[in-house]
Amino acid sequence: MKTVTVHHPMGREEVVALLESYRGFNIVKYMDGADCIMVHDPKNETLFVVALDDSKSSGKRKFYEELNTVKEAQAHIDYLCERKADAKLPKADPKDTSFYAELDESTGDFCVFGDHSGHAYASFASMPQAEEEAKRLNDLYSARTNA
Repeated sequence: MKTVTVHHPMGREEVVALLESYRGFNIVKYMDGADCIMVHDPKNETLFVVALDDSKSSGKRKFYEELNTVKEAQAHIDYLCERKADAKLPKADPKDTSFYAELDESTGDFCVFGDHSGHAYASFASMPQAEEEAKRLNDLYSARTNA
C-alpha cells in the first residue's frame, strides 16, 4: 500500500495510507485501521475529514458513516476545483464594457475600475500591476461576451 506523509492538524507529521490521487489531491485514511477517509491538499498542507460535521459552535461533532467514501472525497475535491475556477472569473457589473487602471486618490492605491459602474475590481501597489489586471479583465470579459 502506498503512503503519504501529511501535516496533522494537531501539529505533527503522520504517515497515512494513500487510497487514490485525484485532481492534484490525495484521498487518504489512517494506517491504524480506522476507516476515516480524508482529503489531503499537498499544496496547502491541509487535511479534510470527509464525513465529519464540525460546523457547530458548541456540542459534539457528528461523523456521518454513510458519507465516509472515496466518492464523497472526490465530490469534495470537485467542489474545491470548481470554486477555484469560479474565483478566477470576476463577476463584472453588466454595465461595464471595459476596464481601466487609475490612481485612487482617496486610498493611494492603483485600482482597476469598470468604465460605467465606477466599481473598483482590484487594487495594486503599482500602476503596471493594475494595468496588467485591467488587460486581463478586458480579455476575460471580451471572451465571455463573444461566447
